[in-house]
Amino acid sequence: MSDSWKSFEQQICKDFGGKRRGADYGDKEGGKNDCIQTPGWSIEIKFLASPTWKVMLDNAKNAVDRKENKHEIGIGVVKKKGTPMSDALVIIPYNEFLEYFVHSKEKEAENCDISWNNTCMGTTKEECYACGLPACVNCTISIEWFHFGIQRVCKRCVSEHYGK
Repeated sequence: MSDSWKSFEQQICKDFGGKRRGADYGDKEGGKNDCIQTPGWSIEIKFLASPTWKVMLDNAKNAVDRKENKHEIGIGVVKKKGTPMSDALVIIPYNEFLEYFVHSKEKEAENCDISWNNTCMGTTKEECYACGLPACVNCTISIEWFHFGIQRVCKRCVSEHYGK
């Protein structure tokens, strides 16, 4: 990989199963994150000669603010120019970390929002890995979901992404 910001962005997006957004970085609703087609992730990327605390913090906060889906995890990825890829940092705001990696295990049962067919179970503690909506076991399937391994995904998302 060459040591340029563009190739760094391309590599990070590829590592998360997506592509670099490119010049489509904002519209009337505000800024957009740096990667597309990265289900479950909102990613902001910085490649700098001298990254500072403020830049890294703003990068991570922007990732949270620019989520395309409220269930995405917002992260900043920062690399100092001239350092190896393995030294890049993934930064996640503390509250984002708590929400997705600590408190997510404490969710109470919700109503299934999918109701794919008449086998819907109604209430559930499951949720679709892709869209984050509550979904019962009968309205989801376990499927290899990009590079995230086997995940429970609602049949609507499977249909949209895979045409199945």
